Amino acid sequence: MIFILMIGLLVVSKARGNCPDGFVQFRESCYHFSHSRETWMGAQVACKEAFFPTKANLVKIDDQAENQFLFRQAQATRTEYWIGASDLQVKGVYRWLNSGQEVGTYFNFWIYSGNPSGGPEHCMEISLNTNNVPFWNDQTCTDFQHFICETAAK
Repeated sequence: MIFILMIGLLVVSKARGNCPDGFVQFRESCYHFSHSRETWMGAQVACKEAFFPTKANLVKIDDQAENQFLFRQAQATRTEYWIGASDLQVKGVYRWLNSGQEVGTYFNFWIYSGNPSGGPEHCMEISLNTNNVPFWNDQTCTDFQHFICETAAK
Protein backbone atom coordinates (compact mmCIF):
# COMPACT_ATOMS: atom_id res chain seq x y z
CA MET A 1 0.00 0.00 0.00
CA ILE A 2 2.77 2.43 0.91
CA PHE A 3 4.62 1.49 -2.30
CA ILE A 4 1.54 2.32 -4.41
CA LEU A 5 1.08 5.61 -2.55
CA MET A 6 4.72 6.55 -3.15
CA ILE A 7 4.45 5.75 -6.88
CA GLY A 8 1.27 7.87 -7.05
CA LEU A 9 3.05 10.80 -5.39
CA LEU A 10 5.99 10.42 -7.75
CA VAL A 11 3.70 10.48 -10.80
CA VAL A 12 1.83 13.57 -9.51
CA SER A 13 5.03 15.44 -8.64
CA LYS A 14 6.58 14.55 -12.01
CA ALA A 15 3.47 15.80 -13.85
CA ARG A 16 3.58 19.07 -11.93
CA GLY A 17 7.30 19.39 -12.62
CA ASN A 18 6.64 19.87 -16.35
CA CYS A 19 5.60 23.51 -15.84
CA PRO A 20 6.93 26.38 -13.73
CA ASP A 21 4.97 27.40 -10.64
CA GLY A 22 1.83 29.32 -11.56
CA PHE A 23 1.55 27.67 -14.99
CA VAL A 24 -0.99 25.08 -16.19
CA GLN A 25 -0.03 22.39 -18.71
CA PHE A 26 -1.99 21.58 -21.85
CA ARG A 27 -0.28 19.14 -24.20
CA GLU A 28 3.30 20.33 -24.82
CA SER A 29 2.89 23.88 -23.45
CA CYS A 30 2.54 25.60 -20.11
CA TYR A 31 0.21 28.60 -19.66
CA HIS A 32 0.06 31.37 -17.10
CA PHE A 33 -3.30 33.14 -16.81
CA SER A 34 -2.39 36.48 -15.24
CA HIS A 35 -4.04 37.98 -12.20
CA SER A 36 -2.59 41.40 -13.01
CA ARG A 37 -3.45 43.73 -15.88
CA GLU A 38 -1.04 45.19 -18.41
CA THR A 39 -1.09 46.89 -21.79
CA TRP A 40 -0.43 44.49 -24.67
CA MET A 41 3.28 45.43 -24.81
CA GLY A 42 3.49 45.42 -21.01
CA ALA A 43 2.00 41.92 -21.02
CA GLN A 44 4.70 40.67 -23.41
CA VAL A 45 7.40 42.23 -21.21
CA ALA A 46 5.81 40.62 -18.13
CA CYS A 47 5.81 37.21 -19.84
CA LYS A 48 9.47 37.58 -20.81
CA GLU A 49 10.80 39.09 -17.57
CA ALA A 50 8.53 37.95 -14.75
CA PHE A 51 9.00 34.30 -15.61
CA PHE A 52 12.69 34.43 -16.56
CA PRO A 53 14.35 32.04 -17.41
CA THR A 54 11.25 30.25 -18.77
CA LYS A 55 11.33 32.18 -22.06
CA ALA A 56 7.58 32.77 -21.96
CA ASN A 57 5.72 34.88 -24.53
CA LEU A 58 2.16 35.97 -25.01
CA VAL A 59 0.32 32.87 -26.17
CA LYS A 60 0.36 31.79 -29.82
CA ILE A 61 -2.68 29.68 -30.65
CA ASP A 62 -1.67 26.84 -32.96
CA ASP A 63 -4.89 24.87 -33.43
CA GLN A 64 -8.54 24.49 -32.53
CA ALA A 65 -7.86 22.26 -29.49
CA GLU A 66 -5.53 24.84 -27.94
CA ASN A 67 -8.02 27.58 -28.75
CA GLN A 68 -10.83 25.68 -26.98
CA PHE A 69 -8.61 25.10 -23.93
CA LEU A 70 -7.98 28.85 -23.67
CA PHE A 71 -11.63 29.69 -24.36
CA ARG A 72 -12.75 27.38 -21.54
CA GLN A 73 -10.42 29.17 -19.12
CA ALA A 74 -11.74 32.58 -20.21
CA GLN A 75 -15.32 31.37 -19.74
CA ALA A 76 -14.61 29.80 -16.35
CA THR A 77 -13.02 32.99 -15.01
CA ARG A 78 -15.23 35.38 -17.02
CA THR A 79 -12.02 37.17 -17.97
CA GLU A 80 -10.76 38.66 -21.22
CA TYR A 81 -7.08 38.07 -22.02
CA TRP A 82 -4.42 39.52 -24.29
CA ILE A 83 -2.98 36.95 -26.69
CA GLY A 84 0.17 37.23 -28.78
CA ALA A 85 -0.86 38.65 -32.15
CA SER A 86 -1.15 42.14 -33.58
CA ASP A 87 -1.15 44.09 -36.81
CA LEU A 88 1.37 46.64 -35.51
CA GLN A 89 3.89 45.84 -38.27
CA VAL A 90 1.50 45.83 -41.24
CA LYS A 91 -1.95 47.30 -40.70
CA GLY A 92 -4.66 44.73 -41.34
CA VAL A 93 -2.26 41.75 -41.28
CA TYR A 94 -2.32 40.04 -37.90
CA ARG A 95 0.81 38.06 -37.07
CA TRP A 96 1.82 35.99 -34.06
CA LEU A 97 4.49 37.84 -32.11
CA ASN A 98 6.79 34.89 -31.40
CA SER A 99 6.74 33.30 -34.89
CA GLY A 100 5.76 36.02 -37.36
CA GLN A 101 3.20 33.58 -38.82
CA GLU A 102 0.03 35.20 -40.11
CA VAL A 103 -3.05 34.59 -37.95
CA GLY A 104 -5.63 32.45 -39.68
CA THR A 105 -3.19 30.47 -41.78
CA TYR A 106 -4.66 27.20 -40.48
CA PHE A 107 -7.80 28.39 -38.67
CA ASN A 108 -9.12 31.50 -37.00
CA PHE A 109 -11.85 32.50 -34.61
CA TRP A 110 -12.79 35.98 -35.82
CA ILE A 111 -16.45 34.96 -35.62
CA TYR A 112 -18.11 38.37 -35.48
CA SER A 113 -18.46 40.47 -38.59
CA GLY A 114 -16.34 43.57 -38.33
CA ASN A 115 -13.47 41.75 -36.58
CA PRO A 116 -10.78 42.65 -36.89
CA SER A 117 -12.27 46.11 -36.99
CA GLY A 118 -9.19 48.20 -37.72
CA GLY A 119 -9.06 51.79 -36.57
CA PRO A 120 -7.01 52.19 -33.38
CA GLU A 121 -7.43 48.50 -32.45
CA HIS A 122 -4.25 46.62 -33.33
CA CYS A 123 -3.76 43.97 -30.63
CA MET A 124 -5.52 40.65 -30.25
CA GLU A 125 -7.48 39.42 -27.28
CA ILE A 126 -9.81 36.66 -26.26
CA SER A 127 -12.98 38.59 -25.54
CA LEU A 128 -16.36 37.52 -24.15
CA ASN A 129 -19.80 38.52 -25.41
CA THR A 130 -22.70 39.29 -23.06
CA ASN A 131 -23.55 35.55 -22.91
CA ASN A 132 -19.98 34.69 -21.78
CA VAL A 133 -19.12 33.21 -25.21
CA PRO A 134 -15.45 33.74 -26.08
CA PHE A 135 -14.17 34.99 -29.43
CA TRP A 136 -11.11 36.67 -30.91
CA ASN A 137 -11.20 40.45 -31.00
CA ASP A 138 -8.88 43.30 -31.90
CA GLN A 139 -8.48 45.86 -29.13
CA THR A 140 -6.64 49.09 -28.42
CA CYS A 141 -3.12 48.03 -27.39
CA THR A 142 -2.92 50.56 -24.55
CA ASP A 143 -5.91 49.07 -22.68
CA PHE A 144 -5.00 47.31 -19.44
CA GLN A 145 -6.21 43.75 -19.15
CA HIS A 146 -5.26 40.23 -18.14
CA PHE A 147 -2.98 38.17 -20.40
CA ILE A 148 -1.87 34.61 -21.12
CA CYS A 149 1.82 33.64 -21.20
CA GLU A 150 3.00 30.43 -22.87
CA THR A 151 6.23 28.46 -22.58
CA ALA A 152 7.25 24.95 -23.60
CA ALA A 153 6.68 22.16 -21.10
CA LYS A 154 9.88 20.56 -19.84
